[in-house]
Amino acid sequence: MRRAGYEMKIIASAKITEDGTGVELTGEGSSEIKSTLAIVSFRHLDSHYKKGIPLYGQVFLEDAAGNPMSNETVGVYLGDDGTNFTYTTGQDGTAEFSIDTSSFQLSSVRIKASYKTGDYCSGHRWLTASYEEDTRTVNHFYSRSKSFLKIQPIHRTLECQIVKKFNVHYILTPEGVGEARNAVFHYLVMAKGGIVENGKHTLALIPNQEAQGNFLFDLPVGTNVSPSAKILVYLVLESGEVIADSIALVVHCFENKLGWSR
Repeated sequence: MRRAGYEMKIIASAKITEDGTGVELTGEGSSEIKSTLAIVSFRHLDSHYKKGIPLYGQVFLEDAAGNPMSNETVGVYLGDDGTNFTYTTGQDGTAEFSIDTSSFQLSSVRIKASYKTGDYCSGHRWLTASYEEDTRTVNHFYSRSKSFLKIQPIHRTLECQIVKKFNVHYILTPEGVGEARNAVFHYLVMAKGGIVENGKHTLALIPNQEAQGNFLFDLPVGTNVSPSAKILVYLVLESGEVIADSIALVVHCFENKLGWSR
C-alpha cells in the first residue's frame, strides 16, 4: 500500500445469496487512496497591498475528503526571507489574518500558506504523505501621493437587526495632506440598485504633516441591505486626487416571521 505504481484504489466486492430461492445479488465498490492528507488555501486575500495599511486575508484548511480541520496551526510566509506568522483554524477550518505592510519595499510580494511538510523518502517507488500549499502574489496599489485608505473586510455573513461597526484605515502623506486642515471621508452603502445609507467622518489635519490611523462608523443592518450590499469610502485630497476603497457584504434576513397557531 505504500509503494507507487499501483492503481491506488481499494475495491470491495460482495455477493449475497437468498435462502430458499438461491437468488444471488452482487455488488462492487471502490475507494480511492490519496497521498495528500490535507489542503490549505487562501479563501480571501487582498489582491493589492497599500503600504502602511494592514493586508487582510483568510486561509482554509481541509482534509483529503474536503472536511474542515479545526484547531490546527497554519503558517503564512512572506517572500523568500523566511518571515512567517502562525494562525489557528476555527470550527469551520478558517483562520483570518492581517499583516503589517509598513516594511514592504517591493512592487509585489509573494505570500504562501502552508500546513505541514511531508516526510521525504529517498526511494523513488515509495509513497509519502503530502500536504498541498497555496501561493499567491500581491501587488502594490498605486497612489500618486502614496496616500491610501482601506475598509477592513468582513468575510462572514451578517445577520439582520444588528448595528455593525466598520473600521476604516488611512494613511495620508505630507504630499497628500498639502495645506489642508481637515479631511472629510464620505461613505456610501449601495443595495438593491440604489444608495440606502450615507455619511461622513471629518478628520483634523496639520498642514504638510502625515496623518495615519483609523476610524469607525456604524451601519444598522436590516432588510434594506439584504441579501447583499456594497460599501464605498472615499476621500478627495486637496490636490484633487481621489483615494477610495469598497467591500461587499452578504446579509441574511427573514423579512417575514412565521408564527404557529392552533
